[in-house]
Amino acid sequence: MHSLILKVATRLLVGLILVFAVYLLFRGHNAPGGGFVAALVAGTGFALAAVSEGPAVVRRAIRIDPERIAMCGLGLAILCGLVGWLAGRPFFDGSLVDRHDRPIEGAGHRHPAIFRYRGFSNGIGCSINPYFGIGRKLTWKPYSPF
Repeated sequence: MHSLILKVATRLLVGLILVFAVYLLFRGHNAPGGGFVAALVAGTGFALAAVSEGPAVVRRAIRIDPERIAMCGLGLAILCGLVGWLAGRPFFDGSLVDRHDRPIEGAGHRHPAIFRYRGFSNGIGCSINPYFGIGRKLTWKPYSPF
């Protein structure tokens, strides 16, 4: 698509969308929002850039394969689950440290930031990956035994 209006609007909006995604990522501790929601908003910004500028621009902006980003989030999720499980708690308990000054019996010290970053990396990897696949040129050659 070769629209000057779309390209100029995209250059203005993508930065705002990504700043809003970071705001949602950090806001998720005490209010609605969090990692996965922020990743979907950031994915929308990258999708807008892919539509107006092309997937190559998004590839240069990300620099890391989205599958690796998603796998890092999955690894972080498994690691957080194993910490709770090895401590004798449920798998995704989220309590990394058992504090003695807790107001509620059985409630450990929670680290929701780890869960937000896990959700963000999973969400951004899964939402950007289709745009990378669409932009690749398929090379198909007919089969020839000779």
